[in-house]
Amino acid sequence: MTKQRLFAVGVFLFAAHLIASALADGTTPEIVVSINEPKDTSFERAASAGAAAVVFRADEPATVTPELLSRLSAQAKKHGLKLWLGIAFPERVPRVNSTEIEGVALLFLPSTGNPLPKTDFAGLLARERKGVELVEAIRHVKKGLGAKVKLAICTDLSEIAPETSRNQFVPVRNLIHDGTVDLVCLRGAEGFNFHRLRLLRATPLRAGMLVGGKAIQDKAAGGIIARSVLAALKNDTCECLWLFDLPIELLGHIIPDTIKGYNEAIAQQETIQEAIQNGNLVIDQEVDAKKCNDQATVHGVGQSFIPSRDGLCPLIQIYAAIRGCKGKLPPPLKVSLRINDQDMPGGGAYADTTIPASAFGHEPTYRWVNAYFDPPVELKKDQKYWIYLPKASYPEGTYVWRIIKNGATERGNAWSGRYNYGNHTWVFRVYLKKK
Repeated sequence: MTKQRLFAVGVFLFAAHLIASALADGTTPEIVVSINEPKDTSFERAASAGAAAVVFRADEPATVTPELLSRLSAQAKKHGLKLWLGIAFPERVPRVNSTEIEGVALLFLPSTGNPLPKTDFAGLLARERKGVELVEAIRHVKKGLGAKVKLAICTDLSEIAPETSRNQFVPVRNLIHDGTVDLVCLRGAEGFNFHRLRLLRATPLRAGMLVGGKAIQDKAAGGIIARSVLAALKNDTCECLWLFDLPIELLGHIIPDTIKGYNEAIAQQETIQEAIQNGNLVIDQEVDAKKCNDQATVHGVGQSFIPSRDGLCPLIQIYAAIRGCKGKLPPPLKVSLRINDQDMPGGGAYADTTIPASAFGHEPTYRWVNAYFDPPVELKKDQKYWIYLPKASYPEGTYVWRIIKNGATERGNAWSGRYNYGNHTWVFRVYLKKK
């Protein structure tokens, strides 16, 4: 087996190892999704999305009976899922004393409007007092649950303090400190340090992100799911991700693909960094992603570069994302190296490869993605080459590449089959194997 093929195989094996390790170590947040209809297909789709539990939203709590809970629990267990009962607080919570469900989740409405002015001390004090009354109501709910039935609070991050609350102050910290609540999920908490809540008591507390809402438009759902999963993966203090009112048929496509792409990207980047540190791989040409000031669709575009020396190129990176993905991911992105032909990409490909869609983030999450050439491509010093990407707009989504307007240099510039991009440069890297 050639050294080049060993390098590609090593990347793949390292990625597989990282994914398995993340799942085994519990570093991948627990996924919980909501269902509104107690159909077996809903549970099946939740399981296919990698969910560990479902929340059945009881829009009419009075209709929740022991028989219904028993039936829902059986459906959940059939697909290896835990079952939560979701109640829009302050609706009356039915008495639940059943070991068949994981717990009851109190769902608070998304915050609206603005917080009270900082100078309105009387208003803030009144809001805090109402929060104290709310604590007593929630404690009463907890007493009505069986000893083994957990209680979760699902609200906005802004609502857990009087000075930032918009609808009502939900005193999560008080409920954590006295042991009333077992799990807290916060909307708008992508970068929040959830250890701040766990430090409020000595016993364990599960805490994580809450995402979704009925106001989300269908066309935005795919991107929201992907970005939310990525945010949860990147937040080391987030133990769970609860997804509400998002099309369950999308979850089975987007969640696994996003987790796979994220872990593969990390694995590949670590392998690349190791190769760079060992001197086996060198960046020969690079455009700094920090200087990006625009982006454009991949509509048949190119980027020229001139190697600084003769060498073998096993890898090119571009800084790109997917736009408008509503469901299944689009086909892989095609990438080719071409010879220069009158200051534009030549008609014949010097080398071809593809980048899987799972490697990309969803706009506005841009990511360095890897185009591997196996075997590596032989490049010549001071000869102009082109990175060429054919049109990549699909019903499933469109690829977009970051660009620097007026960033062209004597060693490289952008090109478009439609427009004059000669003064611009796409954001890219060209790697060469060591001499």
